[in-house]
Amino acid sequence: MKFERLLKIYWARFFLFGGKTSSFELTLLQLVHQSPGLGKRTFDDFCLRFEWLDKYTRVYKKVVETPLCKRLDKPFIRVVNRYLAHLSSINHSALDLITLNILRSYLVRSFNGRAYLLRKPSHGQRTRSNARSAKIHNIRLTRHLRDYRKHLQLQLKSLQKVVYHRGKGKPVKPPKVLQKKMHKIPLNSHHIRKWF
Repeated sequence: MKFERLLKIYWARFFLFGGKTSSFELTLLQLVHQSPGLGKRTFDDFCLRFEWLDKYTRVYKKVVETPLCKRLDKPFIRVVNRYLAHLSSINHSALDLITLNILRSYLVRSFNGRAYLLRKPSHGQRTRSNARSAKIHNIRLTRHLRDYRKHLQLQLKSLQKVVYHRGKGKPVKPPKVLQKKMHKIPLNSHHIRKWF
């Protein structure tokens, strides 16, 4: 027997979604709550599509509260089943599909699979620990640069205290190497934050 034929038999007797069947005696709200992967948004889409929800007043009609088999005919049930089939897989639930996708990424040995293994984000997002370590690193770097700048300033002052005289009595400037080092270091931590 072909899969399409089997699917039509199931659709004639049940609502089929995510590898589970639901009877026609459920209300639409119960169907949405029982099916994993469906929620309030799907319920509202159903109601808007079949005009059970007023767009302006957002009030549901009484059809929503009655079981689907009492009010509805076969073509409608077929439409609902096809809509559910387009939303997700018929054979597997949404959670099963997520786990299967993770397993596939492990087996393919992609970066996503390694990221799942190491419990780190795979698309460049920042986790709490990642952001915290970056903040700590930034603080340490600013402290180090501040201390190094103070050290260079002390060296400059000590060199300026010793006055070198050329032939005409003019003081000599400190070595250019020390001046270049001073210019390379940023003045405050605001510049450092821009680097990261």
